[in-house]
Amino acid sequence: MTKNFSINIANIDVISRQTISKSFGRFGKWGQCCKLNDLLPTINGKLAFMNSVDRDEFWSALFEKAYAKLNGSYEGLSGGRPCTAMDDFTGGVSEIFDLKENVNPHLFDIMLQGFERGSLMACSIEPNPQIVEQRLSNGLVKGHAYSITMVKYCEIKNPRWSGRVPLVRIRNPWGNEVEWNGAWSDKSQEWNYVTPDERRNLGLTFDHDGEFWISFSDFAQNFDSVEMTNVNLESLTEKDLNNHIKHKWEVKVFEGSWKKGLTAGGCANYPTATFWNNPKYYITLKDEDDGDRDMKCTMIVALLQKPRKNATAENKNLTIGFSLHPVPPNILVGGVLNDKALRSTLEIKGLTHYANHRQMSHRFHLTPGTYCIIPSTFKPDEEAEFILRVFCEKPNDLSGFGKSACRSMLAMLDFDKSGKLGFEEFFHLWSIISIWKTAYRRHDKDGSGKLNGYEFRDALLTSGFQISNNLFVNLMTIYGDEQREIAFDDFVLACIRISKVISKFI
Repeated sequence: MTKNFSINIANIDVISRQTISKSFGRFGKWGQCCKLNDLLPTINGKLAFMNSVDRDEFWSALFEKAYAKLNGSYEGLSGGRPCTAMDDFTGGVSEIFDLKENVNPHLFDIMLQGFERGSLMACSIEPNPQIVEQRLSNGLVKGHAYSITMVKYCEIKNPRWSGRVPLVRIRNPWGNEVEWNGAWSDKSQEWNYVTPDERRNLGLTFDHDGEFWISFSDFAQNFDSVEMTNVNLESLTEKDLNNHIKHKWEVKVFEGSWKKGLTAGGCANYPTATFWNNPKYYITLKDEDDGDRDMKCTMIVALLQKPRKNATAENKNLTIGFSLHPVPPNILVGGVLNDKALRSTLEIKGLTHYANHRQMSHRFHLTPGTYCIIPSTFKPDEEAEFILRVFCEKPNDLSGFGKSACRSMLAMLDFDKSGKLGFEEFFHLWSIISIWKTAYRRHDKDGSGKLNGYEFRDALLTSGFQISNNLFVNLMTIYGDEQREIAFDDFVLACIRISKVISKFI
């Protein structure tokens, strides 16, 4: 945990004197993952692993034990990247930025944007294989997972120059005097040109607590990588939203699967006839980011594969990835993508990376418009379930149906109970969906991608459903979220439910 920052990384509930339950965010969702007793490993009467200066404080050690259980053992926590843990603690989406090659020219702005949205950040220097946690003359430590606790522009004024300096505040997890000793370090001369008010705004202290400031130029020169985990609204506390977090990400989530012979088409290296069978998701970016000099939109796409039942340690993860295609308006026919026309469009360069990782993510800087995201395994006919998450700065329109909606639509029109839809059944289904989609968009007046209660009732009327108040309240209770809003998937499910009720009386 860091100063001026708190995040709901895990729910800790004492169930009894010796049983504790902890929740982690894994595979895109929060859930109860493990229960454990309050026994902790010790050596000579002292905690063997994580511990606090206060000998009566044990929450961190219990949290570590729960995470060790989640990963099989304490040994399972050794090594690895900080972003893996940050994903599990927040249910967020991580990015890794290289500071030595292909450095993003907008990295400081990205970090500042992330800080204002409550993102967790870490940085590190590549380790020396010959020396464990080698200390450098500038006070930094190699192979060390530092946390980034603040990203700010600092106003300075001296006899020769005045303006803003980009600064980064970093914390050494040792929490001691081992700190950066260059420019902007504790008690360095640069602070003489910062006003008392600006110092208070930065929360400046000069303690041997492992926390220090560094200019962004020195930061980029001395560190090798930055890891950032972008979190959604569920992971933020009310205190965060009321304090320094100025913005939040607009997040859309879809669950899907690759099925052999149906939707497991593999990547574009294989016959294109199979590639186009992969699931497709269309997203429309309407408004550019606030203050963006290039008048473009930020979009982070993350593809997460779920664990497979028969997977072994050797093939735990499939090789997965996704491609992104711009969609010209003339190849959208009735809201449906014309595959033949899409195949002639060029993939955006560099957006088709594949790896056998649990999660693949990429940050895009795009002009407003419609795009098609195609997630796939590298080889055809490999089966798995996945979660696709899209983070945007502004509300967007993401089209696609979840598994529940697809099953309900199939059941509604599968008159012969074959488990499949014939041409006439599919044509009838598509006609109905088009009516519902038109009604939904017509009454989503603020373009938020969700309907409030009033908009929901009007959309049902436009779709031809005039229902009682009791049924309306029940539908809102079943399909509405915590804010009593209806997403398009849930609107379709509600319409299907009404259609089934009506069909019983016809």
